[in-house]
Amino acid sequence: MRIATGWARTTRRCPSTRRAAPSITTTKPPLRISGDADRYDHRQGNDDYSQPRALFNLFDDGQKARLFSNIADAMQGVPDYIVERQLAHFEKVHPDYAAGVRAALAVKANA
Repeated sequence: MRIATGWARTTRRCPSTRRAAPSITTTKPPLRISGDADRYDHRQGNDDYSQPRALFNLFDDGQKARLFSNIADAMQGVPDYIVERQLAHFEKVHPDYAAGVRAALAVKANA
């Protein structure tokens, strides 16, 4: 048996689909700031390719071959423009990554 505490105890839920959920009116407390407010660009200063590159560099040749084959299998039937867009991402991770997937796709296409 689970005993609700904290957030779960105070939250109104209406799991039944036979009746409407009770209306809840809440307001957030005012946000006190000084100066200008703007949105944060989460991509600025972040590198989306360094972590997959580090993992790829840890793989031995057998692991890389299996990776290339699995990706090529999964990309069968995918439109060419999407495949090319994905290969561009692989190229940014590591040139060998893109070349390996491209070679595995060619093998699958000729099989």
